[in-house]
Amino acid sequence: MRKAPPIAWVVLGVVSVLTVAVAPSVVVAEGFGAAPAIRSLAGERLEFVIRWGMIPAGRATLEVETAPRERMVLRATARSLQWIDWMYLVRERMESTVTVPGLLPERFFKTTRDGRHRTRVEELLFDRRAGTVTYRRDEQEQASLEVTPGARDALASFYAFRTLDFEGEQV
Repeated sequence: MRKAPPIAWVVLGVVSVLTVAVAPSVVVAEGFGAAPAIRSLAGERLEFVIRWGMIPAGRATLEVETAPRERMVLRATARSLQWIDWMYLVRERMESTVTVPGLLPERFFKTTRDGRHRTRVEELLFDRRAGTVTYRRDEQEQASLEVTPGARDALASFYAFRTLDFEGEQV
């Protein structure tokens, strides 16, 4: 039986649902009024309890930190609670280093350890000048793809969506 990683429950699930549910609105959103500044999110830390039915099974966080050279670090973590680790251990971390303004990622990485599997590390390296993104898994380059200038990873997309100003707009 395949088990979904906790980050998907909290972040990617939300991003996926939002992407599917409001994708047409995101396209229209380019003309919306002034959005809240991403800088106002610096220092934000959101904490979540992951439940298995009614039983607390893990914890997750979303946080935003400032970084040097007009950058921000967006981070999502998830971990199973100690009492459930013996049954199904989960340790997951996603981090995206983005430019300010624009929330355009330069580097995204995800480390995952679930069940009894070894830790997997995935990384996206964005080269804005060349218009490419390089995908690496466990420090081995897997692919290099062309991307559009506004391409974002899942975490940067989630925060970019949060900065859209929908006040007074019909969605």
